Formats: sequence, structure tokens, C-alpha cells
Amino acid sequence: NGRSIPLLMNAYDGVELTKAATKQVKAALLYSVARTYYTAFTAQKMNALADKQVQNAKAHMKTVEERVELGAATPLSLQRARLNLVRAEQSRRDMAHGYQMTLGALGALMGLDTQFEILEPKGMAPVEEGFSEEELLARALRHRPERQVQKLSVTVADRGRTDAWMMFMPSLALVGRG
Repeated sequence: NGRSIPLLMNAYDGVELTKAATKQVKAALLYSVARTYYTAFTAQKMNALADKQVQNAKAHMKTVEERVELGAATPLSLQRARLNLVRAEQSRRDMAHGYQMTLGALGALMGLDTQFEILEPKGMAPVEEGFSEEELLARALRHRPERQVQKLSVTVADRGRTDAWMMFMPSLALVGRG
């Protein structure tokens, strides 16, 4: 039966489609891990900045207290300095919470249940060096798993359309008797 050939080809392409879709999911997971890692690293750096901001706010408040005692500043200035300290401490708590949330997300993506800290990433050489824009674009179009999935999906759909047309065509069956 002529209809079986496109269906058989679709079955083989279905296997390839599944393999390409699996590659696509793996690539998306790796991208998510990398993105979450760099978000956690940024949050770690922001924590250090928030700690520094609290130290600066405390030093500023102490300076304003001394100035108020000497009569060189108003009590309102002292209230403002205290408010800045409270804001800096709240910011530090928010940053620490955000860092912990990001570490939790990273741990979940990597399947880790234990507490861990991240290290500063090592520098990497850019991949683009030595290649023209056209070469990089051609390579990306050839090797992107989502593009392969789309291409195979279109091929399978075209064969399905061919199969639908062949359903209405007359068929020839040969029977041999011996």
C-alpha cells in the first residue's frame, strides 16, 4: 500500500523529532541554570553593597548625632539619618532574602537539597572571536534544536497532508496464488 510509506517515514521522523525536542529542553534547562547562577552572583554582590550602605548610614548617623550635640545640626537631621539607617537595614534584609531565594531556585534547578554558596565565575573568552556574523548566523541556524524541531514538524505535517490526499486515490492490491 502506497500510503504506508509516508506514515513509516513519519514514524522515523517522529523519533528524530523527539530527540531534537529533548535537546531543546536540555538547552533550555542549561540556560536557566546559567541565568539563575549569574542572578545569584549579582545578588551576592548586591548583599555586599547593602552591608556597606548600612555601615555608611551608621557612620552618617553618628556624625549627625555629634553635630546635634554641638548645636551644628537640627534634631530633624538626626531623625532623617535614623530613617536612612532603617531604610538601609531594610534594603539589606531584602537583598539577603532575594539572594536566598535565588540560591533556592538554583538548587532546585540542579536538584540540590543542601545549602551551598556560589563562587565568582571565571572569565571566558568570547565565542564570536574569529568568526564573521554570517558564519555565526549560519551555525546557529544549523545547530539550534528548536529550529530542528520546527523543521521536522513541518516535514511530518506535509507528509500528513500527502497521506490525506492519498486516502482518496484508488489503490491497487495484488494477490498471488500458488
